Amino acid sequence: MPLRMLHLAKCRPGQIVGRAIVEDDGTVAVAQHACLTRDSLVALEAAGHTNIIVDADDAFEATQERIDESWLTAGLEALASRGIPPMDRVPSLRRQAATDLNIAYRSPTVTALFGDRENVRGLITRTIVSEFKPKVLAALVELKIADASLYVHAMITSVAAALIARAIGVPHHRTGQLIAGTLLQDIGLIYLPRDLESAERHRLHPLLGYRLLRETEYVEALSAHVALEHHECTDGTGEPRGVFGQNALSVSRWALRPLPTLIGEISAVANMYALKSGKSRDGGLSPDQAIAALRDAAGIQLNKAVVGAFLQATPIYPSGARVVIRGGDRDGFRGRVSTINPARLDRPIVTLERDKRNAEIRPLNVDMLREKASSIEMRAW
Repeated sequence: MPLRMLHLAKCRPGQIVGRAIVEDDGTVAVAQHACLTRDSLVALEAAGHTNIIVDADDAFEATQERIDESWLTAGLEALASRGIPPMDRVPSLRRQAATDLNIAYRSPTVTALFGDRENVRGLITRTIVSEFKPKVLAALVELKIADASLYVHAMITSVAAALIARAIGVPHHRTGQLIAGTLLQDIGLIYLPRDLESAERHRLHPLLGYRLLRETEYVEALSAHVALEHHECTDGTGEPRGVFGQNALSVSRWALRPLPTLIGEISAVANMYALKSGKSRDGGLSPDQAIAALRDAAGIQLNKAVVGAFLQATPIYPSGARVVIRGGDRDGFRGRVSTINPARLDRPIVTLERDKRNAEIRPLNVDMLREKASSIEMRAW
């Protein structure tokens, strides 16, 4: 059984002890495989214990859902056949992954919303170039070969997730786990049978992806939880476990039910944005409409605090974006975002350039914060 070390403050009732907890005099305070309780956690804290080792797979074991073991075997064999790349190939794989990231970063889905966020791109690039194990790079190659569009989606999701992590103040190492997890969160999809119905693929791919990542040990345990949890919902209606979130950035120590990890909830927000806005070429949502969808889902499908951090860090209408006024006296007027309002990212200053008949007008600055009856829509004109 894979194990992980946790600070006592992050442990919760119901977790399984991976190694016996021993006092200084040699007596066993909590036996291996024992289930932690609220009382035992209080006693361990009083005795001065700070870190304990628990089973890393307790979240997976809590689910009632199971996958066909033949799918797991086939996936493991496929990954093993590709093997660990020779060390002389690793630098080229890192460069290729960084290049693919830059291509995804320049896509309309990213640039329309995030603008020139070099700090975020630099964070992800450094993670790929300096920290990813060769096996992770090999798994990325496998994903790219199997489904190029899924690979691009993973890149875009990782950018959004890194932006949220920076806004929240997630530590560097944990952010690296998040990036690795979002890049590989859909790896289960490429090893599911093609003839499965869409709903089945949606429900089962987090489980298969989690098992693949845990049993190959390509990534750390928390990264694998991103694959498991990126389709969970705060209200308990998500897949595959149906766990309830807390709409907070910190997890209650005394929670009596399984809870999603914070990086899992971050990935769910980033994944929804990438899914919504990534389909804009096919008549889906524009970036600002995708943001509105996130706002509507906050507190229901998505962790409200995580969505709030995302909205605070993201200019919904980036400087220079072309927009159309909706409602009010200037309904149909067209212009560009000239100044972002830090206090209300959805209410920038817009420089109007054309009237509702698309005729040119003398440039006019309009502060959308003062235009109570109007809204704006990001649209090419």
